[in-house]
Amino acid sequence: IYSFILKWIAFSIFTVSISASKDKNLKLRTLYGSTATCNYITKDIFAVWWDKNYDFREGATTVLNSLIETRKICLDTFKMKDPKGSDKYYYNVYIHNNGPDLFPDDWAQGQSTDSAGFPYLTIPSKLTTKDYHGYVHEGFHIFQYNANSPGFKYEGDSQWFVEATANWFVNIRYPNDTDGFICGQAVTAIPQVPMWYSFENKNPGDKNSWLRDDHQYGMNAYLYYLTEVCKIPRYIIAHGFYDKSN
Repeated sequence: IYSFILKWIAFSIFTVSISASKDKNLKLRTLYGSTATCNYITKDIFAVWWDKNYDFREGATTVLNSLIETRKICLDTFKMKDPKGSDKYYYNVYIHNNGPDLFPDDWAQGQSTDSAGFPYLTIPSKLTTKDYHGYVHEGFHIFQYNANSPGFKYEGDSQWFVEATANWFVNIRYPNDTDGFICGQAVTAIPQVPMWYSFENKNPGDKNSWLRDDHQYGMNAYLYYLTEVCKIPRYIIAHGFYDKSN
């Protein structure tokens, strides 16, 4: 990661705008619910679903529009890639209520992979408001999915970078949203923890805690400092996932 950043500091980055729109000939495909049990809306590469017994259309529309904008930035500006299956099927987003709907009760907010190997996103209905940007973080994860850089995998010393960049993406889109920097407390409170500390990269015997588990999210402050203060091009931070870098 660090050698990649240094390699690009001396270069000026130019991007060419491309069309990110793609909703023609895509097929609906879902392993959770169906068109008989769910309402849904589609646009671009996304299909947003919710249980017909609930009215989540407003929140679903908010999430859908945000994901479309995120995709445009990731593809046009950062030259990232669409996730697996998006050339044939809509990418599924499920709005759920962690309760008596038809979706699993243990769903939270995040990206997962179904039994056929296709990624999907789950968003709690209470987190679909316009002033909440957690789904922007998750939207960035969608376009990390097909990364080709071994050094940027979601494991070991590089796992932190996956989460920190997703938070950093929220920061550069909504710099006045102080909630986007709240995990910085997990860095300043325990300064002895290394920057690459993450879920799967702990010291033996470390117990789970918000401070330690969210340290990797709080490292967004470092990336924000690099791009917004030191003026390292944002392109470097995002495109590194597709630079085939070790």
